[in-house]
Amino acid sequence: MVDRSRSRQFPQLIEALKSQLKAQGLTQRDIAERLGVSLATIKRWLAGDGLTTRHMEDLCDLALVSLLELVEAAA
Repeated sequence: MVDRSRSRQFPQLIEALKSQLKAQGLTQRDIAERLGVSLATIKRWLAGDGLTTRHMEDLCDLALVSLLELVEAAA
């Protein structure tokens, strides 16, 4: 049985990712252009919708952080 009383951790991971992307001076438009996707797609991903592990790794590459480092930063 899953303990649902604990807060969800994925939103914290997304916030840490946004912070890292901002630290690199990247706007959502910059990210969309670099990854070859629409601005709407980036907005969805950064809201946590449709964000796959591969997309997360692509975003981490732009943020100059590994996925493991991102998890540690969110903890």
